[in-house]
Amino acid sequence: VDDPRSAKHLERLRERYPHEVMVPVSASTELWLCQKRREGAVTYLDGDCAAAVVADTEGGKACKSDHTQQLEAMRRDVLDIYGSTGVLRALSEACRMRRSIFCFPVGNLETLVGLESCSKGSTGVDSLLDLAALRGSALPDCIMLKRGASVEDLYNVLRHQPYRMLAGDYIRAEGRGADGSPTRVLKKDELITPACCIIKLMTNKKVNWQSAKNSKPTGHHYLIH
Repeated sequence: VDDPRSAKHLERLRERYPHEVMVPVSASTELWLCQKRREGAVTYLDGDCAAAVVADTEGGKACKSDHTQQLEAMRRDVLDIYGSTGVLRALSEACRMRRSIFCFPVGNLETLVGLESCSKGSTGVDSLLDLAALRGSALPDCIMLKRGASVEDLYNVLRHQPYRMLAGDYIRAEGRGADGSPTRVLKKDELITPACCIIKLMTNKKVNWQSAKNSKPTGHHYLIH
């Protein structure tokens, strides 16, 4: 709805497709609010209809006046009419319509400690961390995947940005359900479901000398995570 002419088209589409989900979105308003919030010039909560100029804006009164005028225009043309910029609602509706699978990668299926905590606190494959250090850290990570995602898909997701929680080649996976079901070995192509949503992935993270260009390895050394 960045274009003022879009309002009439939106109503026409709603009348023609009454059972479809339609969310008016003003990307330019959302972008401006997020940029100014990052600069500390305005206060804005994602998905909210309210925003305000910060009293002590860098640049003085002239800068504050410009921000105030811009914000008033956005309220008049977007926020007061549609209730928000629509960006958060559009994303929420998309997730609701395409329900996802939630997966919890862990470093230990007994303590449910996260991958990073487990790698920092222990060197053995089955070593248990100090339980006192684990308080409040059970299931710290939740990964949202598309329905139909496999154990291998989770492995690939965790190897890349923004997570970077795994390195090395896939070796083995074990999992259990959130209902306390017993731990079992998972196949690489097995689909992730609520019955196996808590998963421990093991890889052969190679030592640094193997990645050196001119290194001459003398044997095979792996660290198991």
